[in-house]
Order: sequence, then structure tokens, then C-alpha cells
Amino acid sequence: MNNAIKIIFCFVLISVIQISATAQTAQEMEMLKQRAKEKVKILNDNISFMANPQKEIKTRYRYKDAAQRLFINDCNPYTEIVQYRDGHKETVHRDGVKMETASLRNKIPVSKPMKEYFRALINMTYKTVSIESTDIADMRVSRLQPYGKDENGKTLYVCSVYFEQSFIGYRREGRAYKDITHKWCVCYVTKDEVYDEETGEYETEYIISLGDVHVESIQKM
Repeated sequence: MNNAIKIIFCFVLISVIQISATAQTAQEMEMLKQRAKEKVKILNDNISFMANPQKEIKTRYRYKDAAQRLFINDCNPYTEIVQYRDGHKETVHRDGVKMETASLRNKIPVSKPMKEYFRALINMTYKTVSIESTDIADMRVSRLQPYGKDENGKTLYVCSVYFEQSFIGYRREGRAYKDITHKWCVCYVTKDEVYDEETGEYETEYIISLGDVHVESIQKM
């Protein structure tokens, strides 16, 4: 696993200037939104698999490793260079992406490192667990916006994918816990031009990495 600290550039503006189809065609925008939703769906599937106590522990850890690779720097530390409206910049070290969690007892979201969240899923003491998430077709995606440039000068874009996640867990004594959490996941998109030796032309390639996952609200099922 690559443990090198990666750098991303974050531009925090009170009034954000939208970039329209002059930067990307409408077809490209829809394609990227679809791919972002697919990436979040893969994450949710991996979460469901690693939380399933009926699966072998080694298998569940393989799903954990696969899920970590979906995120910025495989959930390892990275650095944000944040530029504010007045032009000044701050370098912010982050220990890795975060997952917000909540419960019916404590509805105020609590943030924890993604790796820690995954380990907690595997170590739950429920007899049976069922986690289901919104189908791709029903996910919502915000407008794709410019985010700055990475350490290699490549343009970064960002959007958010909104979805629901239902949780049903049964204790060994038969008691059940059920909730539905409304969440949104930050998605980073890197746009690059890759030379195709067969055609002799440059083709656009997009790489999507997941960021922090936030809780909007939680309710009884």
C-alpha cells in the first residue's frame, strides 16, 4: 500500500463561480456523475459485505481493503492546501478521509477515520446484519465544480453524491436495531490527457476518488 502523503488543493470561496459546459460537454458531465454514483455504490456494497457476520473474517477484510482503495490515497494521510477568498493559503495535514456516523440514541454526527469505521463494522457483535443502500438510479449528484489543481498541475473537480443507507441488526437474544441514514459522499475527479499510441492522439481520462462521507439525518425504519 502506498503510504506517501498526497497533496490536494482546496479553494474555499464564499461566492463560487460555476463552470458550465464550456469546460466540459453536457455528455461528459453526465458520464462523470454516473461514474461517481457507481463508485459510491461499490463502496456501499463493500460496506454491506464486510459487516456481514455470516462471511469468513478473511473475506470481510478483503472487502475492507477494496473499499479503502476507493478513497483519496487509500484512506492514508494527505495534505490540503486551502486557498481562501482573500488569497491567503493554509496547508492542512489530514490523517485520512473521515466517515460520519449517528444513531437513533445520538443523532449528532460523530466523525471517525475511515479505516477505524471499517474495522468497527467487522467487529460488530450483531448475530445478523443487513445494510442496503440507494440504487444508482435514485442517487442524487450535485453540480461538478472546479476544485483547483493537484501537485502535478492537473485540474481537480468535486461533486457530492447523496444516498440513503438502511441498517438492520439482530442481537443474539433477538433484539433488533433498525435505522435509515441520509448521507452524502464527496467525490474528487481528476482530468488528465493521456497519449494513445495507437491513434497518435491525446484522450481525456478521468479518475474518481472518494472523500469524506457525511450524515444529513437519521430516522427510524
